[in-house]
Amino acid sequence: STIDLSRTESSTKNETKVVVHRQTGKIADYIEIDYNDLEIYDKCGRGSFGTVYRGLWKSRNKIVAIKKLLQLENE
Repeated sequence: STIDLSRTESSTKNETKVVVHRQTGKIADYIEIDYNDLEIYDKCGRGSFGTVYRGLWKSRNKIVAIKKLLQLENE
């Protein structure tokens, strides 16, 4: 799974929701998770759009790639 921090939303409780892009075959699914449900580890790489980190999706106990786009890195 890739967690894309470019697609975040703030709720009324000042909690951030993160949209998860999961590609299964030719269909991409998007689901929302709380940003606090992520633990960001080390940087895996960097490209023209942003940086990719290895992280943990805590509630699922699953290692995931977390993509942070350049626009958000500058904020």
